[in-house]
Amino acid sequence: MGQPKAWLPFGDQCLLQHIVRIVSEACSSVIVVSADVQVLPSLPGIVKIVPDERPNCGPLAGLESGLRELSCDVIFLVSCDLPLITAEFVRDVCQSLIEPFEIAVPLSDGFKHPLAAAYRRRLLPNVTAALNSGERKMMNFLNQHQVNYIDEIDQHCLQNINTPAEYAEVLKQAEYCGLISASRSPTALDS
Repeated sequence: MGQPKAWLPFGDQCLLQHIVRIVSEACSSVIVVSADVQVLPSLPGIVKIVPDERPNCGPLAGLESGLRELSCDVIFLVSCDLPLITAEFVRDVCQSLIEPFEIAVPLSDGFKHPLAAAYRRRLLPNVTAALNSGERKMMNFLNQHQVNYIDEIDQHCLQNINTPAEYAEVLKQAEYCGLISASRSPTALDS
């Protein structure tokens, strides 16, 4: 991509700032898990930044850090490369986490999205045990738990950014939907 995804311009904010703003509209607390050497854009004072205590262990380790910091029963985990999520989407996913399920994961064309999902806080010991045993894959973790896979959800919100072409497409969609104005939208990535 040429630069960290968290810093990609998205309207008058960078992508991480945009994601934090959206999530804070739906959740009472927002935590950003940061790698040790990662430089983050400025975030509102209500956002708590916690270190990734298990470097190079992937999103499962980020989930562990988030579960450790939050006291609410349900948390929403999201990566910073999903700029089209909405507060309504976050609320819908969290409301889909009903008993006896431990995790609610959106589906899009049969693809599971564990990085835009709701998790019960009581999973913390399971996450820690999985990491301690060497597990690093979110899908393997999901397969060991009761998951509510939800496909009755706004699939548009699940478009992520992995290439410059996907970034350009998301910017066009964001302009069309009025999420960002054309005059504030970047046109290309620096190589």
